[in-house]
Amino acid sequence: MVAALSAVINSFRERRIAFGGDIREMFHQALVRPEDRQAQRFLFPGPNGEVEIFVMDVVIFGSNCSPCSAQFVKNLNAQEHAGEFPEAADAIIRKHYVDDYFDSADTEAEAVRRATDVRNVHARGGFEIRNWVSNSKEVLRQLGEADSMVKALEVDKGSQTERILGVLWDPEEDAFSFSTEIRDDLQPYVREGAWPTKRIALRCIASMFDPKQFLAPLLIHGRIITQDLWRSGIGWDERLKEEHYKRWQQWTKLFYLIDGIRVPRCYLTFSPMLEMQRMGASPTLDSTTAKSFTAHSSKRRQSPVKRRFLWCDSDTVVSWIKSDQRRYKPFVAHRIGEIVSITNPKEWHWVGTKCNPADDLTKWGKGTEIKSESRWYRGPDFLYRGEEEWPKQDRLGVEVAEELRASVLLHHIVLPDSLIERMCHISRWPVMVRTVATVFRFISNCRRRVQKKPIEALWGSSKRSGVRGFPSVEVPLQQKEYLAAENLLWKAVQAVNEVRQRFYIPRLRVQIDKVMRACTWFNIRKAKPSVPRMAPLPRQRLAARVDPFAYVGIDYFGPLEVSIGRRKEKRWVALFTCMTTRAVHLEVAYSLTTESCKMAIRRFVKRRGSPSEIFSDNGTNFVGANRDLMRELNAGCADTFTSAKTRWTFNPPSAPHMDGAWERMVRSVKDAMKAFIDDGRNVANRAV
Repeated sequence: MVAALSAVINSFRERRIAFGGDIREMFHQALVRPEDRQAQRFLFPGPNGEVEIFVMDVVIFGSNCSPCSAQFVKNLNAQEHAGEFPEAADAIIRKHYVDDYFDSADTEAEAVRRATDVRNVHARGGFEIRNWVSNSKEVLRQLGEADSMVKALEVDKGSQTERILGVLWDPEEDAFSFSTEIRDDLQPYVREGAWPTKRIALRCIASMFDPKQFLAPLLIHGRIITQDLWRSGIGWDERLKEEHYKRWQQWTKLFYLIDGIRVPRCYLTFSPMLEMQRMGASPTLDSTTAKSFTAHSSKRRQSPVKRRFLWCDSDTVVSWIKSDQRRYKPFVAHRIGEIVSITNPKEWHWVGTKCNPADDLTKWGKGTEIKSESRWYRGPDFLYRGEEEWPKQDRLGVEVAEELRASVLLHHIVLPDSLIERMCHISRWPVMVRTVATVFRFISNCRRRVQKKPIEALWGSSKRSGVRGFPSVEVPLQQKEYLAAENLLWKAVQAVNEVRQRFYIPRLRVQIDKVMRACTWFNIRKAKPSVPRMAPLPRQRLAARVDPFAYVGIDYFGPLEVSIGRRKEKRWVALFTCMTTRAVHLEVAYSLTTESCKMAIRRFVKRRGSPSEIFSDNGTNFVGANRDLMRELNAGCADTFTSAKTRWTFNPPSAPHMDGAWERMVRSVKDAMKAFIDDGRNVANRAV
């Protein structure tokens, strides 16, 4: 609802003529609905000494909802008049911070026109804007103001907290300055060198107000001291250690430099350049500290930004940005991807550490140079020279090995088979397989000849072999030779597309399916396991003419958290399910002990009668309850606990599949109980 103070200051610094004002008693101009006014009662002494009750009919100071309510009314009034005053409505919504208005314009006439329209729109909603300030006396004269006053930029409107550091705008100089008025209770620790405690040091550091980080080179070291104090583990009211106190003194002695800092309000007074540049100093990409300076002219009508330069003093990071982020590990790749999604990699340039003003934030050295003429406000010196004199990256185009993702390349090289190339004249698959199988027979015969064994001739070729003097026997082609031939052909062609690139075979897919169905190895690899036949149901599941809960399965689930007064305790649920009718009975178990299990069984027996047989897993509480049950039966207590026919059966160990009868009911009961357990409410013990 409230515009960001940083965005308001940015728009306030864009143009040459600055002006602003504040709304008189803004909260009191917003009426409260009659039905809500009773929430704003207060007591006040009457003229006769009696206490009277009054009701505020407007938004009051100190209420948490007051800023939001007043902003809503202000913005609603602007939206209603946006058609007649579009610029004024936009200024009211985007350039107001609570009741303060800050704006800038290119000319005095434009500033007067916009300020007048803003005043008119506010007047139609019952708001009065006053105390106009501007760096132009002509604007003040036409708005009816005498002289400008120093305007403070406050972030905590209505707060009673006093800040050590405040940002001020002096219209006469048209520059921001900083107030260092120190509270009386902090004077000894900041000015006089008193030894502070952790509470006082953190109070002083937290009260620094610098929304645009003008004094970041100084204030960042206060935050570093805060981190060191937390790491040290000292108590709130303990004095700082010697090392921390030295840094505290080194830091507070630089406060006198703040009074001399003057930061020009308008961006264009920094540099004649029209490029917006950003300096970054973080070799990692976790939280880059950056400083924006020079012409912030991207919104200027007459001088649009055509080029942008982004700087980083880590050549490794620049190389990461200018390369494919997918080559790096996820931590780097995700951050590089986010950077390149909002910037162009060609905009990133390398700058040396000595020329990087962002280093002033983290590298203390001999001290912080915080002056109006320092590079933190003006930028590095090389920006005022020609682009050919700017820093150049030495490793430009060189790949860096840091954070590279490990690449594992798996590939298979298939060399063309000269045998297949010589068989292009064959157009039928069976003929091709038989031809290759014959080649395998020829290779086998060559080996048999070396071993002085008879060769295995095909039908009709044995006579010719015998004429040549080689002993032979007629043996037809064997199945293993056909399989070897098919495997060779499949490795050569590998797929239907590969086959079609070399051969034209009619009904190729049919032939492939036929071969695959006949291939034993393929059938084994592609076979799916068959679902085993379900075993017969236990006789207890199909028992006829028996009472409900004659055969009972018991199991526990939980724990459930219940409220007993202000404390939380755990409860378990003992589930009894009838093996025949699938009915369910629930009992509360106060613990997992044997005694609690016995009490739950007693309550179940009193309600449902004695079961004939109880089934359960091997839980320690169930085993203990069974042991105690046998002891009580032997003692003659069967009439008070169960009948003499009751038997307790335990499932074998490591056989959870035998618990399905009651485990499925546990699932159903849990789903039903989610209606009053998982809705975020506390469950009372009596509700369970």
